[in-house]
Amino acid sequence: MRTLMKYVAIGVVAAVLAYAGQARAQFTMKLSQPTINDVTYEYFKRMKAGIEQRAGGKIKVEIYPANQLGQLPAVVEGVALGTIEAAASANGFWISLEPRFQVLDAPGLFDSVSHGYKMLNDPAIRARMATWGADKGIELLAPSLYSPLMLLSHKAVRTAGDLQGQKIRTQGGAPIQVEPLKKLGVIPVSLPLGEALPAMQNKTIDGMVG
Repeated sequence: MRTLMKYVAIGVVAAVLAYAGQARAQFTMKLSQPTINDVTYEYFKRMKAGIEQRAGGKIKVEIYPANQLGQLPAVVEGVALGTIEAAASANGFWISLEPRFQVLDAPGLFDSVSHGYKMLNDPAIRARMATWGADKGIELLAPSLYSPLMLLSHKAVRTAGDLQGQKIRTQGGAPIQVEPLKKLGVIPVSLPLGEALPAMQNKTIDGMVG
């Protein structure tokens, strides 16, 4: 099984914890994600418990699932501006801040989910990835393999030629994800998850990568 990265959690937790050590007033930390009741949501619940315990009441963590703080492009901007402290998102939506995130969209990067986790927890790899987005004030907290990506389509796809002319949703506009689809005759459409599902239901797109 060849696997693609699907989600990363990015934020400014280190700065928030440092702030909490100095401030007396309670600080509210907002965590945003596009989904709910999944592995990312469970991770955020454990993250909330750990931060609040360590902060001793100085930090209140609020989880906003299901795009409650906006669609992913707006959330990414919010993290960069500091109005949202952390967010989980498909890595393709972060390339506007840091082009190197598109490396994680490369097909065949990992042989399996377990291989992916092993690589992402390698100290040397984590040290290199820690520099991504640092000049924009963001920090990669927990790179994660959510699941293998798949192609969903209203039309049967039995050969590469069946993709010709189809409007397919992509996870962000990373060239490493978009250009191969173009070579197959696909019309790539970058949509956040909250817009992709209605677009599939309304058939304004023919399929989606997700």
